[in-house]
Amino acid sequence: MRIQSYYIEFIDEYTKIRPTYLSIKCVRLIAMLYLVRFIYAEKTFLLFTENCTV
Repeated sequence: MRIQSYYIEFIDEYTKIRPTYLSIKCVRLIAMLYLVRFIYAEKTFLLFTENCTV
């Protein structure tokens, strides 16, 4: 469920900055950055919950 909200956020950002000259590479780069951010957030969330339960 959480990855969907990240994806929607990415689409919103993309439509905001989308000029006609924006290439596929740029879109891929932005998508990668969002994916990395999601994975990082997921890891920190897991660490946080582990620390709370201990």
